[in-house]
Amino acid sequence: MGKEILEIKNLEKKYTDGFRLKIDYLSLEENKILVVIGPNGSGKSTIIRLINLLEEPDSGIIIFNGINILGEKVNRTSIRKFMSVVFQEPLLFSTSVYNNILMGLNIRKIKLQQRKEIFNFLVKKLRLEKLLARNPRSLSGGEQQRAALARALILEPKLLLLDEPLANIDPILREELRMDIFDILRSIGRSTIYVTHDRNEAMIIADDIAVINEGRVEQFGKKDEIFRKPSSEFVAKFVGVETLIEGIILECRDNVCRVTVKGGNKGDNKNPFYENS
Repeated sequence: MGKEILEIKNLEKKYTDGFRLKIDYLSLEENKILVVIGPNGSGKSTIIRLINLLEEPDSGIIIFNGINILGEKVNRTSIRKFMSVVFQEPLLFSTSVYNNILMGLNIRKIKLQQRKEIFNFLVKKLRLEKLLARNPRSLSGGEQQRAALARALILEPKLLLLDEPLANIDPILREELRMDIFDILRSIGRSTIYVTHDRNEAMIIADDIAVINEGRVEQFGKKDEIFRKPSSEFVAKFVGVETLIEGIILECRDNVCRVTVKGGNKGDNKNPFYENS
């Protein structure tokens, strides 16, 4: 198990409409990708806003890079400099794509020469070479999101937050950009929280997955564990398990269980053994 760059403990946020986010525990290992999946309105984006200090929780702890960033004496502006966020809607300025990519560097007074290698890598990988002189308003949604990703990644953040970055892109381009994001994150090794409602994206991109439902974590763990051993009916249905059988476990041994199901002979020793998966 690697070093944890982010830990969330007993985080709670209540809203006037009655919605309540309550996260008992989540964590992210350094240079790993945590995908947060769940239906619309489940609280996924709220988690991103709380981590990025765009909203204040009612209670709880967020430890980032060894610091409780919700502490009273913490300089929140300084903390946010170590994070980059890409939202569902690209936030680009009315200037060239080139200037947009360098915007964060200029604000932080970092010369391009210091980031020239990653600039060239991102521009090539995200296929922005022919778009650098263009105004974002003349670009497609997918091209705009590529520019937004380049601007976020050139800062080399300790934590990258992606809030449904592909939600508004048409399916064909979405699949292409999804693979680009995956390749880039694996190449440069960036600690990332990726929010989506698409289980296919989660399966491709994630190291770990947190399934969120109605403001709570239904299950958190390794990708294979979530898909192979869902902890609840909700998780099973959400990750695409098509066959659910209601039954009672009669006994288990050596990772194999004997179960009785509706319509079977309850307690009958002839019931077969099934692998507990």
